Amino acid sequence: MPGRSFETGDYFKAFIAIGEIKAYLMREQSVLLLSGKKADVLDFCRRTEDSPTVDLKTIEINMNGLQERLPEVRGVWFRFPKGLIRAKAFMGTQLQGTSEFCDAKADGQISTLSFYFEDYRDGCKHPIMITQDGTVVLQKSYGDINEEIDFVMHVKKELLDGMYEDVVPSKARPSINVETMSV
Repeated sequence: MPGRSFETGDYFKAFIAIGEIKAYLMREQSVLLLSGKKADVLDFCRRTEDSPTVDLKTIEINMNGLQERLPEVRGVWFRFPKGLIRAKAFMGTQLQGTSEFCDAKADGQISTLSFYFEDYRDGCKHPIMITQDGTVVLQKSYGDINEEIDFVMHVKKELLDGMYEDVVPSKARPSINVETMSV
């Protein structure tokens, strides 16, 4: 990306942007949650592969299996490996019952699902988005980071466990370039 220095006014053709990644370790579950710009988080995971002291794996979610577990889908992105159209999105209610959804699922792969997750602990429905590469996007404000972490771990336990496999970061499927937060 081209730019200009704020201090000197000199033009440049490239720069290195520094992004912040917050990490939250749950030792008992062997889970490390990373929060930051998705590209930064995935780049960090890839760069740890050759480290003798860090052994990170990312996850790849079985999105068809996850979609089957959900009572209702409110948003979905499909990825198409062939053809001129590479991605398609649908938003609305009861999407999984439409012919458009069924056609897209037959021709492509689900890469993102948006839905309401009903938390039996508080009786509330929480809007969330989950991507194939393990990103959980909370789409509501929470009181503090501990509440967010607790909720993400609850979603993992109740919805995602058994729906994913561990993947070496460099072997993960490339994702559709959507700005999201990895939690």
